[in-house]
Amino acid sequence: MRKDWKYIAYFSAAVIIYLFVKMISPRELDWTITYYHKDKNPHGTYALHRVMGSLFPEKQIHQGNFTIYEWYDSVSQPVNFISFSTMFNPGKEDVLALLKNIDQGGTAFIAAQYFSGKFADTLGISTSDYFFNFPGSFNRNDSAHLEFTNPNLSPSNENVFPRKNIHNYFSTFDSTRTQVVVKNDLDLPVTLKITWGKGNLYINSTPLIFTNVYLLQGTNHQFIERTLSHLPVAD
Repeated sequence: MRKDWKYIAYFSAAVIIYLFVKMISPRELDWTITYYHKDKNPHGTYALHRVMGSLFPEKQIHQGNFTIYEWYDSVSQPVNFISFSTMFNPGKEDVLALLKNIDQGGTAFIAAQYFSGKFADTLGISTSDYFFNFPGSFNRNDSAHLEFTNPNLSPSNENVFPRKNIHNYFSTFDSTRTQVVVKNDLDLPVTLKITWGKGNLYINSTPLIFTNVYLLQGTNHQFIERTLSHLPVAD
């Protein structure tokens, strides 16, 4: 019996040591792209959600799983709408509700690598990937920068991101109602301001720059804050 207890003691000690090592060891990061506002992993937007409070002081910031149509059906006045995703392809009713809100004086900021369906067709926009258009011309592991077309906002060398995550740009848009707000180091547009009725729509083709891992690097947070500051605080 004593011999059995001896083995149990050894086993228990081994389990305790294993658990202790796991607790003090660096946790393995989950690099899944979620854009989820409660996700603290690299490609969540927890840090961005915290920044929102300072950008829109004393304003309620609502997060939800409603469709755009369902959400706008619950508000009585034009509001700010912000979305981050890999693909933005809302249904017809969602597009009509979104554009109606903007037309009446609301503002939207939508970041996605790809835009399609009714939304893209209505606005006449499309994105392209310069890795695909110019294969072999760039090293995906290089760093690259984004810069505002307004030189007073920030020096271009501060806004550095991995090239592999900012390779999409707007290849088609209506120049009669569109202003380029941000471009990449190849002079290609990545953030546009589209006038729509009484309001404005901002669209961005590099959504990954808004995730935790890049917002918290260097002075990138200043670039993100100045990008989102285009949205009116009063809304």
